[in-house]
Amino acid sequence: DIDEAFVLSSFEIATEYLKSCFSFIFKASEEKVDAYTIGTWSSKISYNSVKKHGTAEDIARLPPPNFPTLWNKSCGRKFLLEDEIVHDAGPGQFAYKGKTWCVPESFQFPPKVNRLNGWRRWLQGAIHVDGTKKWRIKPYRTLRGIDLPSGELKTEFKISWKPIFTKMMEAPGL
Repeated sequence: DIDEAFVLSSFEIATEYLKSCFSFIFKASEEKVDAYTIGTWSSKISYNSVKKHGTAEDIARLPPPNFPTLWNKSCGRKFLLEDEIVHDAGPGQFAYKGKTWCVPESFQFPPKVNRLNGWRRWLQGAIHVDGTKKWRIKPYRTLRGIDLPSGELKTEFKISWKPIFTKMMEAPGL
C-alpha cells in the first residue's frame, strides 16, 4: 500500500521533474500554478503548447514531430523499439571476470541519490542501461557482497547503502 507520506514525497519529486521539463509553466505565480486543474496541466504540457510557450530548453526536450508519443497517436505502432525493452537480469545473467553475476559489468550505484530514490531501489530494484540494453536489476535489499563484481561496489554497498536502508527496514509496520 502507498501511504500519504509516500504520495507527498513523490509529488515533490514529480514537481521538480515537471519544472525541469516545462519551466515556462512555473513562471506564473505559485498560487496560480497550484490552482491549475488536471485538464489545464494536460493542456499546458501538450506538444503544441510547449512549442508555442516553452523556453528554448523546453522545446529542445520535445521528441521529433513524427516520433510516436502520447502527443502523436497517429504514429502509433504495436511493437517496442529495442531501446524501449527492459530485460530482467536473472541470477548469473552476466558472465565476465571468469564468473557469472546478477549485475552487468558496467553496474554502478547511482551517485548522490536521495533517500527516497535509494529506498525505491532498495525495495524495487532499478533499471540499468548497459550499452544499448536496459536491464531490470533486482531489489538492492536482496544483493549480497558476492553479487557485486568489485571491491569498490562491495564497500559502497556495505558502507553507504546497507546501514541506512537496513535501519529503515526496522521501522514498525514494515
